Amino acid sequence: QECELCKAAAQTQPTRAPALGAQAVKTLTHENSSYTLYDDGTAALTDGDTADDGSINVPATVTDELGGVYTVVSIADDAFTGAQFGTITGFSLPEGLVSVGARAFAYVYIPAALRIPDSVKSIGEGAFEGGLYEKLAIGKGLTAIPARAFAAASLLSSVTLSDATTAIDAEAFTDSPVKKVEVTGADGCLDTVIGQVKGLKNATVSYNDPNAKTDVWLQEQIDASTGPTVITIDSNLRLENPVIIPSGKDITLTDDGSARKLSSPYSRTLFQIRSGGVLTIRTTGGDELLVLQGGESTFRISGSIATVSGTLNLEGGTLRGGA
Repeated sequence: QECELCKAAAQTQPTRAPALGAQAVKTLTHENSSYTLYDDGTAALTDGDTADDGSINVPATVTDELGGVYTVVSIADDAFTGAQFGTITGFSLPEGLVSVGARAFAYVYIPAALRIPDSVKSIGEGAFEGGLYEKLAIGKGLTAIPARAFAAASLLSSVTLSDATTAIDAEAFTDSPVKKVEVTGADGCLDTVIGQVKGLKNATVSYNDPNAKTDVWLQEQIDASTGPTVITIDSNLRLENPVIIPSGKDITLTDDGSARKLSSPYSRTLFQIRSGGVLTIRTTGGDELLVLQGGESTFRISGSIATVSGTLNLEGGTLRGGA
């Protein structure tokens, strides 16, 4: 059942952006598209078409015959119906754009990749339905995604978004074969939201915590240690390369009382424990306070959590990953 909060948030997003009370002063045509210019220095794209080279590259600004510059902040409902089902040679939306109207680019065959700029705060229902884009990057300004916004995108396999997008209509990605969703945010922060969206709920979801520390940080702590050393993990860890426990090092990793996760974005082994090296995993409470998320093991000599030639002590924690 669709989340009522998500539905309400998605439906109440505005689809216009010139300031309240701004007055239209003139219209102009730029690269086969029509714009309405307002007295607050903004412009709305009202009737769009492809440029002479077959592209749709919405400009950040347009200039009138007197040299006045207007910032393009909105695209009207159904703006590009004249470009439906045609071949598009290129596509881009500018930073500074604030809103995209309902069905503005429905069945416009946007190629390859679609990027929604961070400045965009609202899009209407069906805004990008039926495109041919394979990758979709949603900017952090878009907090709600309405019904069918990216539906029927038959080639769409990868979606990236941030934890700022907290409401997604259950039908937003219907009939789009998304295989991978990447979220910039804390681990699991959008699991509930994504889990109720058709087209996304069966995709593999990964998280990139912007506050996570890295393998470089942990390796520096280990290399600088003398004698038995306890290292407190006070944030999630993103290990892009295996962390090495050298011979002669005795390292204990523990949590700070909050749930922390150590993972690799590339399904690599998290640790390499050399002969004579010791690694102990210890929690201050329940095992869930320290989760080690390893990748799938391809060879018997390479475990998903650690390659061990020295000693590995498990005194708590949760191990996840391949065999």
